Amino acid sequence: MHSWAHRDIARLHRQRPRRGDQDHRRAIVLANASDPGRFEPLVGGAPLSLVPVGHGRSPVEQALVALGGFVQEAATTVMVNEADRRLAIRQLARHEEVQLLTQPVDAGSAVATLVPLIDHLVADPAATVVIFPTHQVIAASAALDRALAAAERAAQEHRTVVLLGAESDRLPSEGGWLLAHGAPKPPHRASVYPLARWFPETEAAVVPKLVEAGAVRATGIVVAHGLALLELFEELTPRLLRLFLYGAGLPPAKSEAFAARAYHDLGSLDLVGDLLSMGRGLHLSVLPREVVVNDLRGELRLAAWLASQGAVRGLASTRARGYRRVAAPA
Repeated sequence: MHSWAHRDIARLHRQRPRRGDQDHRRAIVLANASDPGRFEPLVGGAPLSLVPVGHGRSPVEQALVALGGFVQEAATTVMVNEADRRLAIRQLARHEEVQLLTQPVDAGSAVATLVPLIDHLVADPAATVVIFPTHQVIAASAALDRALAAAERAAQEHRTVVLLGAESDRLPSEGGWLLAHGAPKPPHRASVYPLARWFPETEAAVVPKLVEAGAVRATGIVVAHGLALLELFEELTPRLLRLFLYGAGLPPAKSEAFAARAYHDLGSLDLVGDLLSMGRGLHLSVLPREVVVNDLRGELRLAAWLASQGAVRGLASTRARGYRRVAAPA
């Protein structure tokens, strides 16, 4: 290990008890996104990721089910905002082994990824990490498991970060667009290609040109060699990484006060749009067609999906303060 981030991870790893299993797969489910007022008429003020729809399961629960064939729940972390902690605990009661992390406020998907990423790497520096946002819903399937496994092999072989894309439905995509380098048009599904470029959200008139060029929708799902992703944070946001590596070394009694200070005026940083879009040597894999991605970003997409699921409305979240690790009740 050569970088200071690697050395810090190795030091923290030596200080903590080690897991006995040989499975290096880890998962981070991001349920931290806050949409203040944006989806109020549709979900009644509750966080979108925690709205029970479709067999009574919220998007975060459905994400855990979708990942269940690929990674163990004991190796999965769900990140939520502290204000939503109690609601999240109730919803995760059926997933007793999942680790729940809270943060004082939503500081964007990059910070929500970094905190559990450090935890996973301290426990297992050889970890491969799946980052799974809850702004889309994907059903569990063997095809999804195979796609994640292919991305995992590429991440390990190339020591890289793999972004997963989905075929275009020719509607605007709030998550942006991904273009592979040297791939056929459209790219072969489940194959892994070097990532050429990420395009931000575009107007509907531009979408056909992107599709014609071979671009695919960015799902926000990432499969990464854990240390390779950490190196991107080290290269692009070194102060942020130093801050949370310091916090990872604090005793639990001091973690709440640390987080309150760390998140003060932190701003917001998006994992794909702000961080990975600036990274070098990244890769792209396109999900198989049978893996249906229901993207919930955007009022029209969300309204149509909620209507198809017979969504429950009027949920309320409970407000609380602080930063702490909590376990789902039995």
